[in-house]
Amino acid sequence: CDLGPLRRLILSPLFVRELSRTSSGGILSSITQGANEIASTVRGHIRSQSKKHQHSNGNKDYTGCGNGAGDRLTESSSGMSQTVNGSHSLEENCNGSASSGDQNYSSDQGKHAVPKPDLCRNSSINQKDDCQMASKQRYAILDLPTDARPLLVFVNKKSGAQQGESLRLRLNTLLNPVQVFELSPTQGPEVGLYMFRKVPHFKILICGGDGTAGWVLNVIDKQNFESPPPVAILPAGTGNDLARVLSWGGGLGSLERQGGLYTVLHDIENSAVTILDRWKVAILNHQGKQIEPPKFMNNYLGVGCDAKVALDIHNLREENPEKFYSQFMNKVLYAKEGAKIIMDRIFADFPWQV
Repeated sequence: CDLGPLRRLILSPLFVRELSRTSSGGILSSITQGANEIASTVRGHIRSQSKKHQHSNGNKDYTGCGNGAGDRLTESSSGMSQTVNGSHSLEENCNGSASSGDQNYSSDQGKHAVPKPDLCRNSSINQKDDCQMASKQRYAILDLPTDARPLLVFVNKKSGAQQGESLRLRLNTLLNPVQVFELSPTQGPEVGLYMFRKVPHFKILICGGDGTAGWVLNVIDKQNFESPPPVAILPAGTGNDLARVLSWGGGLGSLERQGGLYTVLHDIENSAVTILDRWKVAILNHQGKQIEPPKFMNNYLGVGCDAKVALDIHNLREENPEKFYSQFMNKVLYAKEGAKIIMDRIFADFPWQV
């Protein structure tokens, strides 16, 4: 079937297998088995035709997001994310800004993706975690065509004005619903990354704010990817500072004026790759001993009043999510909490150096 101009980003149903959850056969198992056999036949036919085409035109290589950095940079439509020794690359929008986080790559004449870490660390998912991830999988991805660059999408429904559900439904119509994952307190990015773990060249789209972007980038940083994926951001949060830096826009309103989700997906396939540093923050006591595990920041570090406002807003969002119904009103709530802290002089005795 013809998947249209976005065929490289769309995960074709021909290369997705539904995993059986029960030992009993039944009608559903028979249907699934029959569908898999048909899909296998179609895939074989496609490969056969592809080989004939390549033979008639000579050996033709795809120079896109490969396992090496050179592969990523040679394909204008590739988007990959990597992090090496703490530095990360970002994917910028066609307008020329860049996003922070682990190195991520993307392509468009100005949009940039943040590359995730290229570090080979100790495996972040031990055998127990690996079994847990496997038990949550509903689908498996089969061998994809060499030119495929499927997009893994993470949507946070609670970000910003809480329009994540609408975004998810719209993305389901443009992509394969199997490649769209909803983030929640009970399901993080690990499930989606595990499903795509054997896909050689895939990209990531984060639908959320700065907190969501940091969350996903931290998880990617812990994975032992041979070729880390590039990351793009759909600004669905309140501030969207990281998305602004990468030129993906400051909010969903600006995206709608620029052509909507279809244009965003087109930009993801053609965005440029940039690198942005990601900072490690360690808190030490007077004796120089580390108090708690280090954290990583993307844009900036908030301490004191700024940090308390962010924490209070987070707690308020958890308690009264109905108050956060628009990006503008969210900023009003931030201003209200900040003014309250200033008037109450909570940090009057805070060290001046800080």
